[in-house]
Amino acid sequence: MTIESDIVIPADVPKNAEAKYKENYKLITGGSGRLMLFAGDQKTEHLNDDFYGADIHPDDADPEHMFRIASGSRVGVFASQLGLIARYGKSYPNVPYLVKINSKTHLVKTDQKDPLSTQLWTVQQVVDLRDSSKLKIAAVGYTIYLGSEYEDVMLSQAAQIINEAHKYGLVVVLWIYPRGKAVKNEKDAHLIAGAAGTAAALGADFVKVNPPKEEGKDSAELLKEAVKAAGRTKLVCAGGSSTSAEKFLSQLYAQIHTGGASGNATGRNIHQKSLDEAIRMCNAISAITMDNADVAAALKIYNGNKATKAAKPAKATKAASAKVTAAKATATKAAAKKATNTKAAAAKTTATKTSVAKAPATKTTATKAGTTKSAAAKTTAAKAKATKSKAKK
Repeated sequence: MTIESDIVIPADVPKNAEAKYKENYKLITGGSGRLMLFAGDQKTEHLNDDFYGADIHPDDADPEHMFRIASGSRVGVFASQLGLIARYGKSYPNVPYLVKINSKTHLVKTDQKDPLSTQLWTVQQVVDLRDSSKLKIAAVGYTIYLGSEYEDVMLSQAAQIINEAHKYGLVVVLWIYPRGKAVKNEKDAHLIAGAAGTAAALGADFVKVNPPKEEGKDSAELLKEAVKAAGRTKLVCAGGSSTSAEKFLSQLYAQIHTGGASGNATGRNIHQKSLDEAIRMCNAISAITMDNADVAAALKIYNGNKATKAAKPAKATKAASAKVTAAKATATKAAAKKATNTKAAAAKTTATKTSVAKAPATKTTATKAGTTKSAAAKTTAAKAKATKSKAKK
């Protein structure tokens, strides 16, 4: 965790604003020195392309979805335009806010015209909103398209915004993307390092860049040049388009622990999900960024509620399975008992039949024997009578 002495206060922060600067810096980094920025400025930048369509949860169609996420999860700071914060902020006073001072749409392509994003609100208007609403407005943000033929306008505005914001104790984050006809490769590591160095020269507290890419090379390793070029201006990487949670969290961990980045600025990988999933994703990102958690621990946070819900049917299935097994055992026992009873009954019947069959046979034999004996006696008696009659004569 970062303590107050670790925060380097720029010299353009006046004495009377130093305490506010420290307070805001600790607020948006969670006291860790690393920034977990939830980016909601795409409502203008990408119009409705990022909020409605295939593979985007229906929750995201409503602008309030982002405020619900920021309020229900642990974020360092939620970045959005002043108009949206003014409209929804009072309903979500617990959220730390960054006001994005400039914005443009993506309709005019680079091959038609080099990009220019001019200032929409002044720092004074941001401070007025902060003071009147009592919202936790802790920072301002501004985008520069380095390499555009209009870069001078954006560089000049950014310099003035940083200087004025610091006077009020506000932290400043610069979005710097090399972009324009003069830029051949926006993801070139050397060019991104140049953008990071420009942010340092302007006096920004944080700079948001796209992670560099080069065929056959590790993006996190390539990031080291930009981190060194930024010096005391801390570098964070843009989250990019939606990808799997495991891939995103692994990339973030590598950016911090291999590349040396000081956090992240994530939009689509959060708000394009349902409210419940988006909150879990925010908390997983915050765990890596502000708590120094590893990917496994962060994934456990992300999957936590989902795993619990999945466990319930599993338990129910196990219980049902046990009931089925018990029922089968009971049925088997009943069947066995029935079979035993049937066998006993059959044996009894057989015995009875056998007894019945034997009894008549015995009676018949005895009857025959008696009859024969009786007949023999009668014959003997007859013979004796006849003999006696002859003797008298």
